[in-house]
Amino acid sequence: MSEADLPQGSRRARRVTLITGASGGIGADLARVFARHRHDLALVARSRVKLEALADEIAAARRPRPLVLVFDLIEQGAVSELAAALDAAGATPDISAWPASLPGSTRPNSSRSSISTLERSLK
Repeated sequence: MSEADLPQGSRRARRVTLITGASGGIGADLARVFARHRHDLALVARSRVKLEALADEIAAARRPRPLVLVFDLIEQGAVSELAAALDAAGATPDISAWPASLPGSTRPNSSRSSISTLERSLK
């Protein structure tokens, strides 16, 4: 019996690492690091074109193709819409990386060395 044959509500959730701001910079770098370490990804940003290109790059490296979710998280209600889209896709975030800050939040200092540190800790 495949998962598709299971009754609605009893399907296993797709466990993902959710990365916002994944269309470039630190967000895209984080996606590549997590993908190299076999994480199933959900990528979020405003640019569908850039997200699709990154998802294609990750899939070409024989990793699961990331879920692409186009949202501008600064827009009112976008976080709730993102949660609904994840639910509709059957995806549940196990890990969330928010290099793209939400309104009213402070952005932690990020650098390329942080990416290297993360990569070492995932090994």
